[in-house]
Amino acid sequence: MFYTKLENEQESLQEQLDEEEEAERSLEKQLAVLNASTAAYKKKSEKGADARKLQAEVEDLTMEFDSRRGKVSVLEKIQRKFVQFFADEKAISENEKLETMQNKRLKENKILSVKQDIEEKEKCTEELERKREQLLQSK
Repeated sequence: MFYTKLENEQESLQEQLDEEEEAERSLEKQLAVLNASTAAYKKKSEKGADARKLQAEVEDLTMEFDSRRGKVSVLEKIQRKFVQFFADEKAISENEKLETMQNKRLKENKILSVKQDIEEKEKCTEELERKREQLLQSK
């Protein structure tokens, strides 16, 4: 009976041990699952951190791009103003050149006209001189 009691106790302890070992294996499995979940979570959080880092880089690049686009816009505006100013100055220069040429032609025409007048006056003067001499000789 004593052995039976001990055997029963041994069986009971063996069952407890088996249950504990089963519980330990179950806990090990759960621990493995949790470790895998933790690793997956770490990966996701690393990916999330990488994603956040990439998003921050994209935002930085977008801001830099917008800034540069603004600078390009300002430079294009300045260039358009310069091109317009240059075109205006060229037009003014062309107009001044045309006016100068027209004034030169007018002055040349006036000089020619004055020369012709002088020549006519000289001819008249010569003619009058001849007539005066003829008159003087006829007396």
